[in-house]
Amino acid sequence: MTKQLYRSSTDVVLGGVCGGLGDYVGIDPVLIRLLFVFLAVVNGFGVMLYLILWIILPEKERVGESHEDVIRENIESLRDKAERLCDEIRSSVVGEHASLQVDDADQEKIRGRRTAAAGAIMIGIGAMILLRNLGLFWWVDLRMMWPLLIAGLGVYLLVKALREGHNA
Repeated sequence: MTKQLYRSSTDVVLGGVCGGLGDYVGIDPVLIRLLFVFLAVVNGFGVMLYLILWIILPEKERVGESHEDVIRENIESLRDKAERLCDEIRSSVVGEHASLQVDDADQEKIRGRRTAAAGAIMIGIGAMILLRNLGLFWWVDLRMMWPLLIAGLGVYLLVKALREGHNA
């Protein structure tokens, strides 16, 4: 019987990719997770590789099914996981305040502004990366961008939590 590459359904942190790879090569999945994190931090390749493997690798129970079905189900699984994560982030950032009554029209405006802001940020980052790769913006160190974005988000969440604590 030949070894099959698959996503684990028992050793899962995000999508089971590292668990399946660890089983395939016979090493602890934690080491593979560390490798993906290292690649993500160094050049961003770890994130892209992980997502590609999540999309193309079947779960262990689905090995042998058609590639089209596996990919379709994996994309749906990835989308569902991303939506759940966004909902969790949204509820932790916005909070569930009973005193804050917002009607549907206002809620739609807020969603639209957030979407526009996220789109503008993504366009800005993409443009900076493109210009950096073209030799412009030589002074921009992309290795510093991700830690600064994460640290900035952390500062924002901390300040927001402290303000809410004083207002409660």
